[in-house]
Amino acid sequence: MLVFSFVWLGLMLGSLSELRNLPDIGFKITLVLFLSVWICDTGAFFFGKKFGKKKILPDVSPKKTWVGTIAGFICSVIFLLILNQFGYFPELFTLIDVLALGIIAGLFGQFGDWAESLLKREAGVKDTSNILAGHGGILDRFDSLTFAAPLTLIYCTYFIKAG
Repeated sequence: MLVFSFVWLGLMLGSLSELRNLPDIGFKITLVLFLSVWICDTGAFFFGKKFGKKKILPDVSPKKTWVGTIAGFICSVIFLLILNQFGYFPELFTLIDVLALGIIAGLFGQFGDWAESLLKREAGVKDTSNILAGHGGILDRFDSLTFAAPLTLIYCTYFIKAG
């Protein structure tokens, strides 16, 4: 499991580095990826806490609900649509590209969160550190990027013609 964890984190960090270095769009896309997964996490937390009853993965992440999961996804997509309305994305981005990035951040960001929770459960660890009280550790602020960063890089590399 230790080797897997290093590969998993290395893939995330390597993908973020490559994403940041994409010509013309690297900085903007990297920034929007961080913000959109954090908005997804925040939306999922607040809506799940307020309205969520049914747990989505009780054995893996016992506090996460269906309502929170769906709300987080929607918050991520809406955030990117708002950015698009204000002209944040370069002209080479279509509405489909913006929606695809929202789906990657909102859906696969949550998969990264669940995967990290599963690793913690398997290792018998509650939190990855105590640096950020109430967040389950520093990795909990970045676990959503473990799936979202590589997929965003793949999408931007093969579907958006930058450079």
